Amino acid sequence: MKSRTAGLAAAVLFLAIGGSHLFMALYLKRGTLAEPGPGLFPIFVGALMTAASLFYLFQVIFERHPVEFDLRANASRIIILVAAFAAFIALLPRLGFVTPSFLLQFATLHVFGMRGAWRLAIVAAVTTAAAVLLFEILLGVQFPTPLWRL
Repeated sequence: MKSRTAGLAAAVLFLAIGGSHLFMALYLKRGTLAEPGPGLFPIFVGALMTAASLFYLFQVIFERHPVEFDLRANASRIIILVAAFAAFIALLPRLGFVTPSFLLQFATLHVFGMRGAWRLAIVAAVTTAAAVLLFEILLGVQFPTPLWRL
């Protein structure tokens, strides 16, 4: 498969997701920056995803030298990522946000080539802490509380 074919498929898929996300978010109340409504953040995410998809679509269309690649060679990486997301979804209501997020970050960084267990653990911990700081502390968004308390 050529990178142009895969790139076009990915760009169109994410353009459809971003566009539909943006379209549905427009029906939510936006609020103000001082008191954001439930639609403000989804509109931002949908617009950002749509813009990034359009940028990537044009980049793929005007790509001069598409690369040939074998999707089967990286199938294990895709399976690991899907399993990590499934574990995140399954563990989130049971363990809360921190542990599943840390494990998802750890697996994702490993799949994308970061080496060294300590480096993986530190970067996963920092990104998880940054998400907690941003959403729970600064924005006041409450993450799911764990059902199993240790």
